[in-house]
Amino acid sequence: MRLQLGSLVAVLAVLAVVVPTAGRAQDDAVARLRARVAESPGDVSLQCQLSFALVGAAAHEEARSLATAAIDAIPRPLTRTTRRTAGACLYNLGRAEEGLGHRREAVRAYARSLVVRDNEAVRERLAAMVPQVESAEPMAAYATTLLEDRESCEPHVVGSALRVGPDVFHFVPMTAGERGYTSAVLVVLVVRDDRVVAERVDAWSHQEQGAGSSVQSVRAWRAAGLEGAVATVSAGGGMACGGDLGFVGVEHETTVLASFDGTRLRTRVLVTSESGCRERTRMQLRVQGGDVIVTRSRRGSLEPGTYPIPSLLR
Repeated sequence: MRLQLGSLVAVLAVLAVVVPTAGRAQDDAVARLRARVAESPGDVSLQCQLSFALVGAAAHEEARSLATAAIDAIPRPLTRTTRRTAGACLYNLGRAEEGLGHRREAVRAYARSLVVRDNEAVRERLAAMVPQVESAEPMAAYATTLLEDRESCEPHVVGSALRVGPDVFHFVPMTAGERGYTSAVLVVLVVRDDRVVAERVDAWSHQEQGAGSSVQSVRAWRAAGLEGAVATVSAGGGMACGGDLGFVGVEHETTVLASFDGTRLRTRVLVTSESGCRERTRMQLRVQGGDVIVTRSRRGSLEPGTYPIPSLLR
């Protein structure tokens, strides 16, 4: 008993030395970086380094504020050097948000970090937070943060990205579960440098578990000084209709228009085919140049005619 007690005392004595020493080293690193930032207040790289040190010191609130200010101060468009700085600082922001218990904000910061700088440590952090996204695909992970009001959400086929001018448009089809129903949800995201703007643009509910949706094609459009992307999306499922119909297969097909002016993402979803228990919607159209040309419409949202895309966007 005396030997065990003596060993315990020895261990506690070692910890009493090691723990304060580690804490002092961290405090010293923070103090040194504070001094360097004070000497060079315009050096965003130093600010990002200080934010990382603050995360290590568990000063998450200050780390978040400092990282956010540094990210905003980085000149755009990003260069090769500033992309590395932005990527590292966004990772620090994610660590700070995670330390504060802000899961959604942390996921978004990690996704933005990977947009500008691929990094294995960031991918591992993101994958741990969004395990339902294969390989921690950044925009699919970001899209899940728009569906946190649902019981479950899972991205389907990802890879429908298209660069149009300075922007990259992503169309992410997802499945979301809520109150016994399955919804085919489409999230549109646009990336400019490290900035991500996202919007849930379409949701169609049915009852067949496991049924999903997919993006069939994506291409660019340009009209009257405006440009963007158009995607065709297809979803399938099933519905209990009752009576003599029973459980029937249903579908939902759309043409999705999107544009970004640097401030606001504008979209429009045109249902081209939808089957339900009784009625069916059909609208035949094609996108030509900067116009949507509707050739036939049965309960569609547009009558036959030619519509300039800018006039359709919301």
